[in-house]
Amino acid sequence: MDALKRSTFDEFLSEGWVFVHVQSDAPGVKLGPSAKVPVLILLYGNDLPLPIPDLKSTEEGIAATLSFKGVDCKTFVPWSAVTVIGKHDRSAMLSFNADAVAAVREKRWERLKEAVAITPERIRELRLAAEAEATKPKLVGLEGGRKKGCPMTPRKRTKPFLLIQGGRSK
Repeated sequence: MDALKRSTFDEFLSEGWVFVHVQSDAPGVKLGPSAKVPVLILLYGNDLPLPIPDLKSTEEGIAATLSFKGVDCKTFVPWSAVTVIGKHDRSAMLSFNADAVAAVREKRWERLKEAVAITPERIRELRLAAEAEATKPKLVGLEGGRKKGCPMTPRKRTKPFLLIQGGRSK
């Protein structure tokens, strides 16, 4: 698996910048003191605005000097700590952690279920609200009469009256 991660990283790096998702609490990971979150997304590239002159991809992992909050730190990320490798433009991405992918899918599914979850009580509420709205008389418009400067009013001068559309009767 490490060989696949390395070849993917090297291939993506030859095409531009690379995002690498890292489990920062995995054994062998050496990051800056300000990198205290369990999962980090690190950006590597040969032509970044802040150059990384010592960027090396070895059989063990990725070694580079990265900047954390403006402080340069020598870092090392073993391949075992890498969960996702992706191109900076997100045109290609490989995930090496099935549990992480499953967790993302589960979270998306839960959000989707919450968004479309309609209980029978909510359906009844919506139906009653719609029926109440349908039985109310509605003001449709003012007919007749002529308002000065309004092209939509009839030209014929008549007594204005109000149209009311009645609601449904039960």
